[in-house]
Amino acid sequence: MIDTSSIDLLNLIDRDTNLKKVASTGGGEYHGPCPFCGGKDRFVVQPYHTNGGRWFCRHCASPWQDAVEYVKKRYTNGDFRAAVKFLHLESQLESSSPQYTSPDARRARRNPDSPNRPASLQEDYLALTNRGWQAAAKQFVRESKQRLWSPEGRTVLDYLRQRGLTDKIIARAHLGYCPSYKKTKWGGESVSLRRSVVIPWWIEGQFWRVRFRQLDKKLKPVGDDDQKYIQVAGGANGLYGADAIFGRGCKVRDGG
Repeated sequence: MIDTSSIDLLNLIDRDTNLKKVASTGGGEYHGPCPFCGGKDRFVVQPYHTNGGRWFCRHCASPWQDAVEYVKKRYTNGDFRAAVKFLHLESQLESSSPQYTSPDARRARRNPDSPNRPASLQEDYLALTNRGWQAAAKQFVRESKQRLWSPEGRTVLDYLRQRGLTDKIIARAHLGYCPSYKKTKWGGESVSLRRSVVIPWWIEGQFWRVRFRQLDKKLKPVGDDDQKYIQVAGGANGLYGADAIFGRGCKVRDGG
Protein backbone atom coordinates (compact mmCIF):
# COMPACT_ATOMS: atom_id res chain seq x y z
CA MET A 1 0.00 0.00 0.00
CA ILE A 2 1.49 3.31 -1.09
CA ASP A 3 0.66 6.52 0.77
CA THR A 4 0.57 9.34 -1.82
CA SER A 5 -0.62 12.10 0.54
CA SER A 6 2.77 13.81 0.33
CA ILE A 7 2.52 14.22 -3.45
CA ASP A 8 1.50 17.60 -4.87
CA LEU A 9 -0.90 16.11 -7.39
CA LEU A 10 -1.88 19.49 -8.83
CA ASN A 11 1.73 20.34 -9.62
CA LEU A 12 2.33 16.86 -11.04
CA ILE A 13 -0.62 16.97 -13.44
CA ASP A 14 -0.51 20.69 -14.25
CA ARG A 15 2.66 20.13 -16.28
CA ASP A 16 0.61 18.00 -18.71
CA THR A 17 -2.62 19.97 -19.02
CA ASN A 18 -4.25 23.30 -18.20
CA LEU A 19 -6.38 22.93 -15.09
CA LYS A 20 -8.89 25.45 -13.75
CA LYS A 21 -10.55 25.47 -10.35
CA VAL A 22 -14.32 25.09 -10.78
CA ALA A 23 -15.64 24.09 -7.34
CA SER A 24 -14.76 23.73 -3.66
CA THR A 25 -15.80 20.08 -3.40
CA GLY A 26 -13.22 17.64 -2.09
CA GLY A 27 -11.03 20.49 -0.84
CA GLY A 28 -11.04 22.10 -4.27
CA GLU A 29 -11.90 20.61 -7.67
CA TYR A 30 -10.10 21.38 -10.93
CA HIS A 31 -11.17 20.59 -14.50
CA GLY A 32 -9.29 20.64 -17.78
CA PRO A 33 -8.44 18.72 -20.96
CA CYS A 34 -7.50 15.11 -20.34
CA PRO A 35 -3.75 14.48 -20.81
CA PHE A 36 -4.64 11.08 -22.27
CA CYS A 37 -7.72 11.57 -24.47
CA GLY A 38 -8.08 15.34 -24.87
CA GLY A 39 -11.47 17.02 -24.59
CA LYS A 40 -12.06 20.33 -22.86
CA ASP A 41 -13.02 19.78 -19.21
CA ARG A 42 -13.52 16.03 -18.90
CA PHE A 43 -10.47 15.61 -16.64
CA VAL A 44 -11.24 16.13 -12.93
CA VAL A 45 -8.69 16.58 -10.14
CA GLN A 46 -9.22 16.96 -6.39
CA PRO A 47 -5.61 17.51 -5.24
CA TYR A 48 -6.45 18.30 -1.61
CA HIS A 49 -8.94 15.54 -0.85
CA THR A 50 -8.80 14.25 2.73
CA ASN A 51 -7.82 10.76 1.57
CA GLY A 52 -5.07 12.08 -0.71
CA GLY A 53 -5.07 13.79 -4.09
CA ARG A 54 -7.11 11.99 -6.73
CA TRP A 55 -8.24 12.30 -10.32
CA PHE A 56 -10.40 10.73 -13.00
CA CYS A 57 -11.49 11.31 -16.60
CA ARG A 58 -15.16 11.16 -17.58
CA HIS A 59 -14.15 9.57 -20.87
CA CYS A 60 -11.16 7.27 -20.39
CA ALA A 61 -10.29 6.75 -16.70
CA SER A 62 -12.84 6.09 -13.98
CA PRO A 63 -13.34 5.90 -10.98
CA TRP A 64 -11.07 8.04 -8.79
CA GLN A 65 -7.35 7.24 -9.05
CA ASP A 66 -4.24 8.54 -7.26
CA ALA A 67 -0.79 9.85 -8.16
CA VAL A 68 0.69 6.38 -8.65
CA GLU A 69 -2.00 5.48 -11.17
CA TYR A 70 -1.45 8.77 -12.99
CA VAL A 71 2.28 8.20 -13.35
CA LYS A 72 1.72 4.57 -14.38
CA LYS A 73 -0.61 5.69 -17.16
CA ARG A 74 1.32 8.78 -18.20
CA TYR A 75 5.01 7.97 -17.77
CA THR A 76 5.84 4.33 -16.97
CA ASN A 77 3.66 2.33 -19.36
CA GLY A 78 1.78 0.67 -16.51
CA ASP A 79 4.85 -0.24 -14.47
CA PHE A 80 3.86 0.12 -10.81
CA ARG A 81 7.34 -0.02 -9.27
CA ALA A 82 8.70 2.47 -11.79
CA ALA A 83 5.83 4.82 -10.97
CA VAL A 84 6.57 4.60 -7.23
CA LYS A 85 10.23 5.38 -7.88
CA PHE A 86 9.26 8.24 -10.19
CA LEU A 87 7.42 9.78 -7.22
CA HIS A 88 10.35 9.06 -4.85
CA LEU A 89 8.17 6.82 -2.70
CA GLU A 90 10.23 3.66 -3.14
CA SER A 91 10.90 3.47 0.61
CA GLN A 92 7.27 2.36 0.96
CA LEU A 93 7.71 -0.64 -1.31
CA GLU A 94 7.21 -3.87 0.62
CA SER A 95 8.50 -7.09 -0.84
CA SER A 96 5.87 -8.98 1.09
CA SER A 97 3.05 -6.98 -0.52
CA PRO A 98 4.14 -6.10 -4.04
CA GLN A 99 0.67 -5.63 -5.44
CA TYR A 100 -0.81 -2.16 -5.34
CA THR A 101 -4.47 -1.45 -4.73
CA SER A 102 -6.21 1.87 -5.21
CA PRO A 103 -7.61 3.85 -2.23
CA ASP A 104 -11.22 3.10 -3.26
CA ALA A 105 -10.44 -0.62 -3.51
CA ARG A 106 -8.88 -0.57 -0.05
CA ARG A 107 -11.95 1.14 1.42
CA ALA A 108 -14.22 -1.45 -0.19
CA ARG A 109 -12.06 -4.26 1.23
CA ARG A 110 -12.30 -2.79 4.74
CA ASN A 111 -16.08 -2.43 4.42
CA PRO A 112 -17.29 -5.38 2.31
CA ASP A 113 -20.90 -4.90 3.41
CA SER A 114 -20.99 -1.20 2.60
CA PRO A 115 -23.09 0.20 -0.31
CA ASN A 116 -21.55 0.29 -3.79
CA ARG A 117 -20.71 3.97 -3.55
CA PRO A 118 -17.56 4.89 -1.53
CA ALA A 119 -18.18 5.92 2.07
CA SER A 120 -16.63 9.32 1.44
CA LEU A 121 -18.87 10.15 -1.50
CA GLN A 122 -21.45 12.03 0.56
CA GLU A 123 -18.70 14.38 1.76
CA ASP A 124 -17.21 14.95 -1.66
CA TYR A 125 -20.06 16.48 -3.62
CA LEU A 126 -22.23 19.50 -3.04
CA ALA A 127 -25.15 17.79 -4.77
CA LEU A 128 -25.30 15.13 -2.04
CA THR A 129 -24.75 17.37 0.99
CA ASN A 130 -26.36 20.74 0.26
CA ARG A 131 -30.12 21.10 0.57
CA GLY A 132 -30.03 24.38 -1.33
CA TRP A 133 -28.38 22.67 -4.31
CA GLN A 134 -30.98 19.90 -4.21
CA ALA A 135 -33.87 22.35 -3.98
CA ALA A 136 -32.55 24.44 -6.87
CA ALA A 137 -32.00 21.34 -8.99
CA LYS A 138 -35.50 20.11 -8.27
CA GLN A 139 -37.11 23.41 -9.22
CA PHE A 140 -34.99 23.75 -12.37
CA VAL A 141 -35.76 20.20 -13.54
CA ARG A 142 -39.47 20.66 -12.89
CA GLU A 143 -39.62 23.93 -14.81
CA SER A 144 -37.51 22.53 -17.65
CA LYS A 145 -39.77 19.51 -18.00
CA GLN A 146 -42.88 21.69 -18.11
CA ARG A 147 -41.25 23.90 -20.73
CA LEU A 148 -40.35 20.92 -22.93
CA TRP A 149 -43.99 19.84 -23.13
CA SER A 150 -45.22 23.38 -23.76
CA PRO A 151 -45.46 25.07 -27.20
CA GLU A 152 -42.10 26.72 -26.42
CA GLY A 153 -40.39 23.35 -26.39
CA ARG A 154 -42.06 21.81 -29.44
CA THR A 155 -38.91 21.97 -31.62
CA VAL A 156 -36.79 20.30 -28.94
CA LEU A 157 -39.42 17.66 -28.24
CA ASP A 158 -39.58 16.86 -31.95
CA TYR A 159 -35.79 16.50 -31.97
CA LEU A 160 -35.95 13.95 -29.14
CA ARG A 161 -38.65 12.00 -30.94
CA GLN A 162 -36.55 11.99 -34.09
CA ARG A 163 -33.73 10.50 -32.04
CA GLY A 164 -35.98 7.51 -31.37
CA LEU A 165 -37.20 8.44 -27.88
CA THR A 166 -40.86 7.75 -27.23
CA ASP A 167 -42.97 10.18 -25.22
CA LYS A 168 -43.08 7.61 -22.42
CA ILE A 169 -39.28 7.40 -22.24
CA ILE A 170 -38.92 11.19 -22.38
CA ALA A 171 -41.40 11.63 -19.54
CA ARG A 172 -39.93 8.80 -17.44
CA ALA A 173 -36.43 10.28 -17.75
CA HIS A 174 -37.78 13.72 -16.76
CA LEU A 175 -36.02 15.33 -19.71
CA GLY A 176 -36.52 19.06 -20.06
CA TYR A 177 -35.67 22.14 -22.06
CA CYS A 178 -33.65 25.19 -20.98
CA PRO A 179 -34.12 28.04 -23.50
CA SER A 180 -31.15 30.30 -22.72
CA TYR A 181 -27.82 30.78 -21.01
CA LYS A 182 -28.02 32.04 -17.43
CA LYS A 183 -25.70 32.32 -14.44
CA THR A 184 -27.19 31.68 -11.03
CA LYS A 185 -26.46 29.97 -7.70
CA TRP A 186 -27.52 26.58 -6.41
CA GLY A 187 -26.91 26.26 -2.68
CA GLY A 188 -24.19 28.91 -2.82
CA GLU A 189 -22.46 27.28 -5.81
CA SER A 190 -22.18 29.39 -8.95
CA VAL A 191 -23.68 27.48 -11.87
CA SER A 192 -24.18 28.20 -15.55
CA LEU A 193 -27.43 27.08 -17.14
CA ARG A 194 -27.22 26.40 -20.88
CA ARG A 195 -29.57 26.39 -23.86
CA SER A 196 -30.06 22.67 -23.90
CA VAL A 197 -31.94 19.47 -23.45
CA VAL A 198 -31.89 18.99 -19.66
CA ILE A 199 -30.95 15.51 -18.46
CA PRO A 200 -31.33 14.96 -14.69
CA TRP A 201 -29.54 12.12 -12.88
CA TRP A 202 -31.77 10.94 -10.05
CA ILE A 203 -30.44 8.16 -7.79
CA GLU A 204 -31.69 6.93 -4.41
CA GLY A 205 -33.98 9.90 -3.82
CA GLN A 206 -31.50 12.62 -4.79
CA PHE A 207 -30.36 14.57 -7.80
CA TRP A 208 -26.75 13.54 -8.32
CA ARG A 209 -26.16 15.78 -11.30
CA VAL A 210 -27.97 17.77 -13.97
CA ARG A 211 -26.49 17.50 -17.43
CA PHE A 212 -27.03 19.58 -20.56
CA ARG A 213 -27.11 18.40 -24.19
CA GLN A 214 -26.27 21.78 -25.65
CA LEU A 215 -28.28 23.42 -28.44
CA ASP A 216 -27.38 26.32 -30.70
CA LYS A 217 -29.54 29.41 -31.30
CA LYS A 218 -31.58 27.51 -33.90
CA LEU A 219 -32.21 24.76 -31.34
CA LYS A 220 -29.99 22.36 -33.23
CA PRO A 221 -27.67 20.08 -31.20
CA VAL A 222 -24.10 21.31 -30.85
CA GLY A 223 -21.88 18.88 -32.74
CA ASP A 224 -18.45 19.43 -31.18
CA ASP A 225 -17.60 16.41 -28.99
CA ASP A 226 -16.10 18.68 -26.33
CA GLN A 227 -19.22 20.85 -26.14
CA LYS A 228 -22.04 18.34 -26.54
CA TYR A 229 -22.54 17.60 -22.86
CA ILE A 230 -21.86 19.89 -19.90
CA GLN A 231 -23.04 19.45 -16.32
CA VAL A 232 -23.98 21.82 -13.54
CA ALA A 233 -21.15 22.55 -11.09
CA GLY A 234 -21.30 20.62 -7.83
CA GLY A 235 -22.77 17.46 -9.33
CA ALA A 236 -21.76 13.98 -8.20
CA ASN A 237 -20.54 10.96 -10.14
CA GLY A 238 -23.03 8.15 -10.43
CA LEU A 239 -24.49 5.62 -12.84
CA TYR A 240 -27.25 7.13 -14.97
CA GLY A 241 -30.47 5.16 -14.55
CA ALA A 242 -29.13 3.24 -11.55
CA ASP A 243 -32.53 3.15 -9.84
CA ALA A 244 -34.11 1.50 -12.89
CA ILE A 245 -31.27 -1.00 -13.20
CA PHE A 246 -31.59 -2.05 -9.57
CA GLY A 247 -35.39 -2.04 -9.62
CA ARG A 248 -35.94 1.01 -7.45
CA GLY A 249 -37.65 3.15 -10.05
CA CYS A 250 -37.48 6.90 -10.48
CA LYS A 251 -39.83 8.77 -8.14
CA VAL A 252 -39.21 12.39 -9.06
CA ARG A 253 -42.50 14.23 -8.85
CA ASP A 254 -43.32 17.44 -10.66
CA GLY A 255 -45.11 18.96 -7.75
CA GLY A 256 -42.97 17.87 -4.84
